[in-house]
This record gives sequence, C-alpha cells and structure tokens, in this order.
Amino acid sequence: MWDGFCPTHEAVTPEEVREMRDKYPDAKIMVHPEARPEVVKIADFVGSTSQMIDYASKKGIEKYLVGTEKGILNIMRNANPDNEFILLSEVLICPNMKKTNLEILYTSLKEEKHKIHINSEMATKAKKALDKMLELS
Repeated sequence: MWDGFCPTHEAVTPEEVREMRDKYPDAKIMVHPEARPEVVKIADFVGSTSQMIDYASKKGIEKYLVGTEKGILNIMRNANPDNEFILLSEVLICPNMKKTNLEILYTSLKEEKHKIHINSEMATKAKKALDKMLELS
C-alpha cells in the first residue's frame, strides 16, 4: 500500500476504464503506476510517461487510451503522429500542473524567486516517493 497518492490518477475508476474499453475495444489502455491498484490491474500497460511514449513507439500504428495527465497527449501525438491517443478519463487534468506556465518558470529562474521550503520530514517522504517512481521507471 502506498503512503501517498496522486488525486488526479486516483479519480479514475475501474468502471470508467471498463466503459472506455467497451467503447474502444481495439485500443490499448496505458496508465501510470499512481492509478488505483484496481485500474493498474486491468490496464494493458503500466509505466511512467516516457515508458508510455516508448511503448506506443514500439507497437506500431495503434489506438491508445491514456491514463495520465491530459497535458501529455500532445507530446505523445508529436512523438507518434500515426497513432491515436484518447484521454482515458476527463478527470485526468491536474490542477497543480496547470499552475505553472512558461512565464512563471522564466521569472522564477531569472529572479531566483518562488523558492520552496519544506521541513526535513516532508523532504524524506518526498524523496521516498521520487525514489519509488524512479525504481518503477
């Protein structure tokens, strides 16, 4: 059992996955490991974003139901223009990922502002999550 979770990935239900599989029976379902265990169990492929892109690149021209943040669809489509990528669920829009844009990033780097300070307990937990993500990828 995970000590934490991604609320965006957690929102996708097994029922929703089954409905989409019925709607697109010829599509492969790809999800992140952060998805609910029941969703991971019924997916065709589980992996990081880069692993999903690699998987689609090696399989040939196919249709994919993508179970990760909506923003990655453009990257997948650019990397594999002959494939069709469909968002697995409309809930896969991360509000936190949408808070940062290029202007904010540029200003943050240029002016060295928006520093993030966390306590050592939180840093330890964050490192554990990152290490697990890297282990899975």
